[in-house]
This record gives sequence, structure tokens and C-alpha cells, in this order.
Amino acid sequence: MDKANKAPTGIANAEAVVSAFGFWPSFHDAEVHRATLDRGSGDEQPSITIVVHAFASDGSVDEKGYNRIVTSVLVILKCCDVSASELYDFGE
Repeated sequence: MDKANKAPTGIANAEAVVSAFGFWPSFHDAEVHRATLDRGSGDEQPSITIVVHAFASDGSVDEKGYNRIVTSVLVILKCCDVSASELYDFGE
């Protein structure tokens, strides 16, 4: 992850993620724990809420040969006003 990454604009509570990591993570290796699709009703727009396990390594390897994890958190991402979505390879 490029630690120079800053949170994209327009994301509510982005500062909580930056506070946990010290930077905005790329989420490229994040593990999806839960995805909730909500078609909305009344005044609510369709949305997708995704809970991902995001983590950061310091680049070193532990005694077992695994990347040393320095930050490990569950992040909730909610996408609002969704008009189309595609989900594949989920649960592998």
C-alpha cells in the first residue's frame, strides 16, 4: 500500500480509517466478511454495505514466514444510490 494515499473526497467518516492506518489503504487484499444489498424503500436509495477485513503490513516477515501485520481492522463501506452491481467469486 502506498502510504502517501489520502482518503478520497466525499467519503463520510474517512478520517476513522485514516486514523486506524495512518493513511488511506487500497483495500486490494481486503477480505469480504459480509455484503448486504438493500433495494431501498420510500425515501431511501438502493445501497450496498460491505464489511471488509483490511490490514497493513510493515514489510517484514515473522518467524513463520508470514507478513507481519501491524494494523488489522474491520471496515464498513456503504455505497449509496446504487443502480447496478456485479458480484462474483464470493465465498471462495
